[in-house]
Amino acid sequence: MHGAEAVPKRMEWARSLGLFDEVHDSTVEPLKRIHELTGGTGVEAAVDCSGHHAARSLALKALRVRGRLALVGEGGRKTLDVSNDVLHKQVRISGSWVTSVQGMTRLAELLARRELHPELAGQRPLPPEEAGRAYEAAAGRAAGKVCLVFEG
Repeated sequence: MHGAEAVPKRMEWARSLGLFDEVHDSTVEPLKRIHELTGGTGVEAAVDCSGHHAARSLALKALRVRGRLALVGEGGRKTLDVSNDVLHKQVRISGSWVTSVQGMTRLAELLARRELHPELAGQRPLPPEEAGRAYEAAAGRAAGKVCLVFEG
C-alpha cells in the first residue's frame, strides 16, 4: 500500500502507523516512484480522501490498466485527460459522499457493534470539550484528520 503526502509532519505520522509499504513525498515525483515499485504497471486501486486536484491527479495516473479510483474527498475540481487516463486504461472511477444523519446513526451503531475504532485514523483523538483545539489543528493542515471522541 502506498501513501502520498506533502506536509512533512503528516508524512511522518503516516509512516508511524505502519500501514503503508511506502509513504511518498508528494512534492518529489511520487508517480515515478510508484511506477518503479510496481514494475511500471501502476496500482490496482487508489483512494483520494483530500479533494485536492494534485492528489486526485496522482491517484488517477498511478492506476494500472483496469484500475479503480474512489474519490471521497470533498471540494475542488479535476480536469481529466479522458482518453489517456480513463478510456485507454479502462479505469473505473466512483465517488462517495459521507451520508445523511440517519446514515451516520446506522454507521455509529455498526462501529459500536463491531468494536471498530475510526478515531485511530486521526492523529489526536480529543474529547468534545477540546473541539476548539481540534478545529485549529484541522485548519492548520498539519494534523490530518482530527477526531472528537465521546466517552460513554
